[in-house]
Amino acid sequence: MMSSKLRGTLLFLAGIALGLFLAGVLIFVYASVNDINLLELQSTLVKTSESRHTDPSAGLSKDQLSQGEHTEGRQTPSTVVAPSSGSEFPRDATSPADEFMNALKAIDDIGHISDEQIGLIQRTALDWAEREGTEAIHAMSGAMQDDLRIVVLDYVLQEIVQSDPIMAFDATLSLKEAGGRTHLREVVWNWAAFDPKSALHHLASVDLDEELRSSLQYAAINRWAARDPDAVISSVEQIPEDLRNVGLSLALRLLAQTSPERASRQIGVIHNDVGSKRSAARLIAQEWLKTSVSDTLQWIATSPDLEYVRKSLYSDVLQDLSETDAPTAFRLALEQPIEGNEIGMEASVIERLAYGNDLDKALELLKDVRPGATRTAASTSVGHSLARNGDLEQALALADQLPETSRTGYLIKIAMNWGVANPGDVVEQIDRLPTDELRSKAAITAWGRGQMEGGNLSSDQLERLKSYMLEEELKSLEEFQMMLPNLVE
Repeated sequence: MMSSKLRGTLLFLAGIALGLFLAGVLIFVYASVNDINLLELQSTLVKTSESRHTDPSAGLSKDQLSQGEHTEGRQTPSTVVAPSSGSEFPRDATSPADEFMNALKAIDDIGHISDEQIGLIQRTALDWAEREGTEAIHAMSGAMQDDLRIVVLDYVLQEIVQSDPIMAFDATLSLKEAGGRTHLREVVWNWAAFDPKSALHHLASVDLDEELRSSLQYAAINRWAARDPDAVISSVEQIPEDLRNVGLSLALRLLAQTSPERASRQIGVIHNDVGSKRSAARLIAQEWLKTSVSDTLQWIATSPDLEYVRKSLYSDVLQDLSETDAPTAFRLALEQPIEGNEIGMEASVIERLAYGNDLDKALELLKDVRPGATRTAASTSVGHSLARNGDLEQALALADQLPETSRTGYLIKIAMNWGVANPGDVVEQIDRLPTDELRSKAAITAWGRGQMEGGNLSSDQLERLKSYMLEEELKSLEEFQMMLPNLVE
């Protein structure tokens, strides 16, 4: 005989099912009358996806470390294909799997998916995953397509990773869909937010191809550094050896955003890689320049940890300073001695100005550049920018300010740079160059640029350029054309 408690439970579930059925009928009628189409389904899914997933990252990718830029996440696909596995609304369900599948079946009946339905699908999916683990995640992934899978799996995995990160990772890794690897990064990102050491340990032991392993390890280190840069510095032995300097550089840069002075005292933790140390030190200096130029330069001049990068770092920092205070940067550069065959630091300041947005300032300061190789280097930077901007006459005139021994080299560089920057101008104005040699150099570089995407030179224009090439350039061109089919193959 049925107990009163069981009878009451069944009546409660039946009431819910009846309520959902009536609500579904009303929604279906409303959708039919108002001609709601599937585009609304996509809009709702995308909106829900965006509300479920946020990114607090402040870290960097490897290729961008120098710029301090990084973002996490992915673009949502634009097509929604709702599952077509039935037409009934959820009725009495005896298992989480049944509840999930019944929630999916309801989608086709109403022609679009609401926030409430998304929530129901996500909750039933999470309940199923918590009870049956990897098998449930595989099954639900196979039952969904496109945006719906992304929205639901994102939610489920973000929740599961909090209580069982290893299961969340291993289940995601074993997904056969292409999206499995996309979700992996999200799982690692969320795992590293609360236990980066265990995330790194698991990544070191699990069977992965090395490129994927390195990418995921970097994501974990990135998140760790963003949340607690001091912990990364103090626990650097927990980071894979080949990524330690990357992790330290990230941590130091993020620490410098709030306390560049404190970050500067930690630069010594990078002790076996001059390139990484210079890069991290420059990031610290860039932050410190914002509040104190004198303290930044004093640190560079006196820190024993910067012994092997001091001169190159000082030059880097003067280039950065030139963007906000060119006269001071130029004056400080002139104060630095030139040793041996070195180029004076003012040439770097002039280069930054010439290639940036202050060519007039570069021209104004050029007259005070120290003579010799430094003057030639600075003039070349200015001349390149002048030629690129179409002022060929002034670019050529700068040669008169150089020693006789430097003029030919300077003019050849200007002619070749002009050919690369403005191939169309070279075709029309090549006779403005004063010698056959310069015309030939400009012609071959313009011809090469014209062969590339965006070169926009016609066959007649290319032939015209060939007519200006001397025998040496023509021979090089013919050899290149003979090699080209092999390169393409």
